[in-house]
Amino acid sequence: MKRRALVLVGLLLAGCTYYPTIEDIGGIRIRPQNGRAVRQPTGLAVYMDLDSTGKYGDALIGASSEISRNAVVVAAPGVEVAPGTPARLEVPGATLVRLMPQGTHIVLSELTRPVVPGETVIVTVVFERLGRIGVPTKVVE
Repeated sequence: MKRRALVLVGLLLAGCTYYPTIEDIGGIRIRPQNGRAVRQPTGLAVYMDLDSTGKYGDALIGASSEISRNAVVVAAPGVEVAPGTPARLEVPGATLVRLMPQGTHIVLSELTRPVVPGETVIVTVVFERLGRIGVPTKVVE
């Protein structure tokens, strides 16, 4: 009888497994989403949401795309950046950061081909520690 009870308790305990999350173990996890590119006279302005669900943050330091020869991170109005230095956007842990027209965003210029509304292009965002992440981005008017 005692042996059965021990086996039963052992089976119950074996089913109790803890799976830590990225935030629990202190990692960095940033998921870019809702990418959209607005056509401008000189190229495309790119906006997206950077959903950071890890414990630690990172910094957006650049961007690129196969459809443009030049891609830069543009600082929000009022944010001072040294001349010739690209903007840097801090993305803290467990935060949602939005790239938007009134704030920091990405500008693609010197397009290698015409783009049309409704088309999806890949914009690669570059983070200081995470590296490169491709973001499907829909071209809008």
